[in-house]
Amino acid sequence: AGSEENDRIEGRLDVQNDTGTYALEASRIRGAEAYRASASGSMAFFEGGPYLSRKLGDSFAVVDVNSYPNVRVYAENQLVARTDGHGRALVPDLRPYQKNQLRIEQLDIPLNAQVEQLNMDVVPYNGSGYNVIFPVSRSHSAELRVVLENGDPIEAGSTVQLLGRSHLFPVALNGKIFLQGLKNNNHIRVIRSHGEQCEFQLSFNPTDDPLPQLGTFICRNYQTP
Repeated sequence: AGSEENDRIEGRLDVQNDTGTYALEASRIRGAEAYRASASGSMAFFEGGPYLSRKLGDSFAVVDVNSYPNVRVYAENQLVARTDGHGRALVPDLRPYQKNQLRIEQLDIPLNAQVEQLNMDVVPYNGSGYNVIFPVSRSHSAELRVVLENGDPIEAGSTVQLLGRSHLFPVALNGKIFLQGLKNNNHIRVIRSHGEQCEFQLSFNPTDDPLPQLGTFICRNYQTP
């Protein structure tokens, strides 16, 4: 603002959000008023789009987290987006022909989901989009306690295997176990810390509880490998 002969007053407001940048200007000079507004942004029709964004830059990516909403997405450790109701998010301003590290926040993913990878490197072409599918799958999980026939808990440090799968789960204190990938009927083998093995059957009915407590199970049929 000025009070000289020009009698000048000018103002400008700039706003930026996830979908664009906006500007509003107003001025009065020697009694003449002027106004101007502008907006800029981008729209991408890609992998389930359209997506609204600020300027896309040279390259961009669409991150897919298997329908999980509101998951934070990072590019080079900077928070850049959250997934929408379909588990997707647009990440603008990637560097073409170079590695761009993308990461999702594990704390935003429910306990009943199995996450195989949290970080991925993408190398997009110039002026292109890249579809990044993080290996996150829905998995039924539960906690339970396993004891021997005499009532003693399985020793901590033992391992548990769902027969038909290669993944091993550790036994914690007091025989407590966390299992993922449960089906309706499960045959479970316990490999004790000193080499003996025992097995038991586990029936599981999925519920809305992300981590149900299934109680105590008795491990029988000792075997020495």
